[in-house]
Amino acid sequence: MANHPNRSKASERDLQLITDIAKRGARLSARYGTPLSAPGLAAVMLKAHELVPLDLERLLKADDGNFGHDVFGCWRHIEVPDVGPAVMGGCFLPRFTARVPKGWDKAGGPTD
Repeated sequence: MANHPNRSKASERDLQLITDIAKRGARLSARYGTPLSAPGLAAVMLKAHELVPLDLERLLKADDGNFGHDVFGCWRHIEVPDVGPAVMGGCFLPRFTARVPKGWDKAGGPTD
């Protein structure tokens, strides 16, 4: 990701952390028999970070179970419609959010 122009609002530090998270996620997914690409995971994690600000440093340091919950949960629940903005679907909320997003309760579900 560092070789591409930064079209998001993410800082260079965030982009490096997302790249490291994606590489770890790709290794972890391969270990469990469902290999995912690091570039694909990086794109998903960048979008997730834009939708729900993540505590990227804590996520990168997390144990495999919590790390996998957030990374693979984002992979599964980011919805990109043909028209309109991407959303985090399925009432999924990563564990390593920087803060609880407006409209979500602390249990991880929308308050609407």
